[in-house]
Amino acid sequence: MYSALLEREDLRNLKIKILSFIERELALGENICVPTFFNRGTWDRLGKEGLLGLNISKKYGGIGRDHLSVVIAGQELVKNGISIGIAMSWMLHLCASHFLIEKHGSEVQKEQILTRLATGEITISFAYGEMGSGGRPSNFKTFVERFDDYYILNGRKDFLTNGPIADIFVVFPLTEIEDKRVLTAYIITKNTIGVKTLEPIDVRFLNPSPHCSIVFENCKVLSDNILGREGFAYEEIVKSWRAYEELYLTGLYIGGMERQISLFIDCYKNQNIQKEITIDVGELVSLVKALKVIAYDIALLIDKNSKTDIYPPLVSFGVLSHKFKQLYKEMVKETEIIESLELKYLTGSIENLLGIGQYLFNINKNKLGRSYVSNMK
Repeated sequence: MYSALLEREDLRNLKIKILSFIERELALGENICVPTFFNRGTWDRLGKEGLLGLNISKKYGGIGRDHLSVVIAGQELVKNGISIGIAMSWMLHLCASHFLIEKHGSEVQKEQILTRLATGEITISFAYGEMGSGGRPSNFKTFVERFDDYYILNGRKDFLTNGPIADIFVVFPLTEIEDKRVLTAYIITKNTIGVKTLEPIDVRFLNPSPHCSIVFENCKVLSDNILGREGFAYEEIVKSWRAYEELYLTGLYIGGMERQISLFIDCYKNQNIQKEITIDVGELVSLVKALKVIAYDIALLIDKNSKTDIYPPLVSFGVLSHKFKQLYKEMVKETEIIESLELKYLTGSIENLLGIGQYLFNINKNKLGRSYVSNMK
């Protein structure tokens, strides 16, 4: 089914563009496979290639590709050697640019921000989570107080992907409207008085994707900074954001697994291991093919604005991803293979990514289970 999709000329050209980009980075001597720091040069060149504006509409300076293109681009980047850390920063930039600004921004906000995001002139960060909150807005402490024609923002947001390099942040503080505590999204620039980014956080195998916390102390913001409808950020932005984030992550999972298999076979041959692995490798390859079918199908559903529930296939994707992880670990143990530096780094990155995704997988499984149980007669 999906093999016919990949015959699309735009997707073939996209894969060629990405492979050429990676070859040029390697020719420059850039360490994109096991990087030890965030390379601004590589990031800027992603922008020049148009890859930071892949899903931004042409009207605002982007390439205007669909969600399937983003999934395949992420897959190809990681499959061909870009570290998952770099790819994760790229993915979050695309997700925030399209879903937050283009989908929910005013026309003025789009014109002021999107063109610069598409070229990589500026970077964006999603500032939602707070340490110890469990992701629940009711536990948030970051708060906005409204005055006559402005707001004062105080608090702290944690675990911001791209936080240390971001120029703008989409922040989700609590506010009080008609005696109700609700979420509103605000676009805050890094040079706003009272904004302070803290020291970068070591995210181990997801390095060099830059992460940090950010503190707001008596930050004055205007109504023009509000993104979307005031008081409806959770219902209209946060809930839908999760689906986009999970979809875009599927490309990184798939590309990482494909490269993991390839690097494992290289190590297996170089170490002259006698243990037979063809059946296990065959099962891993079949799992990756199944994951592609699921991911591409979800992307097509969202591209078509389908009303079909995407949570069942997302749950299936999570279950099969963890099956791949377990089978791979068993194969490494049985063969007693010594993983190369890149393979060890990649394995750790995939496991970390699956660990982050486990929270979302559990939410989706819970939704699916509740729906099934409630519909049982």
